[in-house]
Amino acid sequence: MDLQAAGEEPVKGTTPPDLLMSPELQLRLDNWRLTGESPLQQLQVSDRIYWTRFSTIDLRLVHHITTLSTDMYNLGYSPCTVWVSRMPSLISAALTHDFVMSALLALSASHLAWQTKNTDTVNLAYHHRGVAIKGLHQAIGAFSRENSEAILAASILLSWQATDCYQARLGLTPTGSIDGSERDEDVDT
Repeated sequence: MDLQAAGEEPVKGTTPPDLLMSPELQLRLDNWRLTGESPLQQLQVSDRIYWTRFSTIDLRLVHHITTLSTDMYNLGYSPCTVWVSRMPSLISAALTHDFVMSALLALSASHLAWQTKNTDTVNLAYHHRGVAIKGLHQAIGAFSRENSEAILAASILLSWQATDCYQARLGLTPTGSIDGSERDEDVDT
């Protein structure tokens, strides 16, 4: 989502994030952004204008996590990982609450960063995670029956990303290099 909160900086990086996007997928996503018509049945909404507010990068993230969870479900992996069976309800919450969408985008970017080992994709994940946490904080401050499921959905999505252990094992840092050479090794712990 290209909607930044007040005082929030957009994602910065030296190169575009690596989102494993083929030219054919790029065309489908560009069409989705222009027409608002999702190429995925799971993401059909009554108001097609909804999707036109997203950048092509964000649509790629939505497309990635949706197709990944659908493919895993269709292959019978639901019993192996809890998030596959929960993804439809999390996507539903994301379609009605921006902070949940940001948490979903962060999860997708985190997965792509793990696949590509690309620092700019890591930065994209951190950006969306920060937006999600900020929105979650505001939603908790206005807790109600109406937003309780969205708060739970965002909390679940963010908790799956909380440790960043896979990024640490790969040496990925938000601003460092993939091999970790830019990290300060002299810090006392």
